[in-house]
Order: sequence, then C-alpha cells, then structure tokens
Amino acid sequence: MTLVDVGHAGRYFKGLGEPSGGTTSWTQIGFNDDPATTDWIDGDSGYGFSNESDELQWIRTELADMLGYYISVYVRLPFYLTAAQLASFTQLSAEVHYDDGYVLYLNGQKVAGPENVTGNPPAHGQPANSGSDYAAKNLDLTGFLHLLVPGENVLAIQVHNFTAG
Repeated sequence: MTLVDVGHAGRYFKGLGEPSGGTTSWTQIGFNDDPATTDWIDGDSGYGFSNESDELQWIRTELADMLGYYISVYVRLPFYLTAAQLASFTQLSAEVHYDDGYVLYLNGQKVAGPENVTGNPPAHGQPANSGSDYAAKNLDLTGFLHLLVPGENVLAIQVHNFTAG
C-alpha cells in the first residue's frame, strides 16, 4: 500500500525564514499550516524546479521562484490510516528523489537525515554540503512503524539546495 506518492495533496513553505521559529513543531500532526492564516501554500507532492526531463517526471509543484531566491523548502503531506490498515503493516519504506539535501520526519519524529546537509534541524539558510543529482534513495523505515497512528499522520520533508543558483 502506498501512503504518499508523487502528486499527493500537501502544503509547502518557502525557506525564506523558519516555518516554526527554528524548531521542528512544523513536522507534528497538529501544526497549523492553513494557507488562509499562515505562509504555507497548497501544492501537490513533487516539489522543485528543473530543466532536465528525467527530473521533471517527479515535479508536480514547480517552485519557479526558488532559483536565486531561497535554498530550502518545507513540506507537509498528511495521510490517513484506519486501525485495520495500521494493524496490517509489517514494513514501512520510503523512496526519496532529491537534489541536494533533505531531512525526513514522520509525525514529528526525524526518521531519515539530515542527508547532505548539517544542523539539527538545519537552518532555512543552510546550504547542502554539495550539489549533485543523486539517485533515488530507498529507505527502510520499518523501525518507525510505531509512530503511525489511526487517523491523521504527517510525512514532513525539509529540502536544501547547495546554492540559490
């Protein structure tokens, strides 16, 4: 069963500042990301910009203003589970396509990263340690199954580029 895929409805925050005062409270289930009252923006998963055709297949929300303007973006992807679905899970994994660095959170807990970026959490202006078009990373998150709950869950992702250019 796929919980979150490319095109999944979510919200993002442009890394022009910290989404929650330098804390990771933005990764938690109850965080207010309502676009009517916050700087969060509706957009389907697959966030970024590129002019390379092999990367464009993964982009559903183009961040055309990111180039030269900001180097990070924060993403919240809610998904819902029933108790029966949750009881049936024996493994949990993620396939991450990224360029250049990221941190992955599940229901407020860091489950992967920081990958190629420093800080705990990395500051919004912190560049990735290097720039490259990395191959997709397959992550075994089975050890974090206990973080899933019946009802709303949130996969949160913090992404950083090497440079604003």
